[in-house]
Amino acid sequence: MLQSRMPKIPYRATNFSGAFAQLNTNYAEITVTWAQLVWAAITAGKAAGDEYAYGIYSTLERLHRASMIRAYLVQTPLDFIARTMPYQLSDPSEKTSISFYLGMTLAKLFAELLFDVPRMLHFAVYAQNYQVVAAVGESRPDLIGLSNGGQWFVCEAKGRSNNFDAGALDTAKEQAEQIQSIDNLAPACSVACQAYFKSELRFRMDDPPSGRSNRPRTIKISRSDFEHAYDNPIRTVIELRGAKYCHEICKQAVPWSEDRRGGPLDSGSGYESSSRRKVRGGLCCS
Repeated sequence: MLQSRMPKIPYRATNFSGAFAQLNTNYAEITVTWAQLVWAAITAGKAAGDEYAYGIYSTLERLHRASMIRAYLVQTPLDFIARTMPYQLSDPSEKTSISFYLGMTLAKLFAELLFDVPRMLHFAVYAQNYQVVAAVGESRPDLIGLSNGGQWFVCEAKGRSNNFDAGALDTAKEQAEQIQSIDNLAPACSVACQAYFKSELRFRMDDPPSGRSNRPRTIKISRSDFEHAYDNPIRTVIELRGAKYCHEICKQAVPWSEDRRGGPLDSGSGYESSSRRKVRGGLCCS
């Protein structure tokens, strides 16, 4: 049974400047809902609509990401978030996977709550749509995102299953700085962050001063191109509106048949999902 009280996540933020200097703190907390955590897990790294783009496969991916949050995190009596026993007893390689997703999830969550960035896209996935100039051999940051105020944000996210790893944060700083400009504008923040556990789940953020990297990478991308990446999955869904789509997580059974891509979708059971009704009306599920 879900708790009626909302969990809280302590965080530390350093080296933010300008309009974001007020974020600098040795200790603060954000209060969230489990729904916000699950939504951040589902949408981390994805353009708007991509979490629905591939029928049953996308449904299963949403279930997988949501299940990781509920299987491996638990709310304590003091309303912090701790590791469940399945997390604690996982194999080290499994913990690496869990902590990776957790780092991405909290990066997405904090970007939306503190910086008003509704979507953080995987650089490695979406950069192929853009003209990218990069130094050979340089590692790249995980995420780029556009705030509702039109500012660009870059983020390199790390996750640890145990204590804070200062070396990993230093590496993240180097990666976050590799993007020098987007649409000829410097990012408002190039955030290195890390999700980790002290006794409870915590988050660390740092906006390293510019100029640390000797070989920065530049993304040549316009705002319209970035917004196209948001909208393109929605267009795909609309083009495939002849296929029925599954209901949202926890509001559906998982029916089966074949879509025109050869993948299983829902059967001809006689019902039309709310998702499809929205698609037929020209809207994206959200």
